[in-house]
Amino acid sequence: MKQWWTYADSFRLAAGFNELQQVSYESRLMQLQTGITDLAARARTNRCAQRLENILLSIYRTLTQRRW
Repeated sequence: MKQWWTYADSFRLAAGFNELQQVSYESRLMQLQTGITDLAARARTNRCAQRLENILLSIYRTLTQRRW
């Protein structure tokens, strides 16, 4: 079975979180959403991965509701 999670995913998602306040908020949210969507597309066949997808989407929704 092909590994759906890569170190590049980890770094991209971490960068999205770390840079939210440094660059345009909306731009970073879009980048974070893209990373989550890409990861979710590869995770569809794995039940644990689907749970992770739900957690990441929940984090994204929380970030979109928060005002810095």
